[in-house]
Amino acid sequence: MTEKLTTDSWGNPLMPLSIKAVVIEDNKIWLRKNEYDRWELPGGRPEKGEQPERAIVREIAEELGLEILADKIIDVYIWEKDFGSNPIICIVTFACSVVGRVADVEHMGEAGEAKFEQFSAVEALSLATLPDVYKRAIKRLG
Repeated sequence: MTEKLTTDSWGNPLMPLSIKAVVIEDNKIWLRKNEYDRWELPGGRPEKGEQPERAIVREIAEELGLEILADKIIDVYIWEKDFGSNPIICIVTFACSVVGRVADVEHMGEAGEAKFEQFSAVEALSLATLPDVYKRAIKRLG
């Protein structure tokens, strides 16, 4: 790990929570290219008092312009990563179904220019810049 891990008074790691979604539209999975030039599943962080299933519905509407149902949690993973300001993060991933389109895909996000693209599952799993944590979630769709 490149950053110092923050812990509580008992030594337990304190980590941010990231909520992600496997969203399939037209038989293809949506991915986002992040500011580190890596592909990731779309999603984000819950706002204060917001439950994960509500957070992912909000994030997907903001990012992809899609109304979704957060059908089920398919993965929970504590990821020790080698980039960014948090060396460890808890990722909760939902399988989501699309209800309909409510807006356009966003082009400018919180971290700057947003790039979203759709891939077949085979294409997504073969991307060298899609971290294994996201490939794991895609594989869990069954």
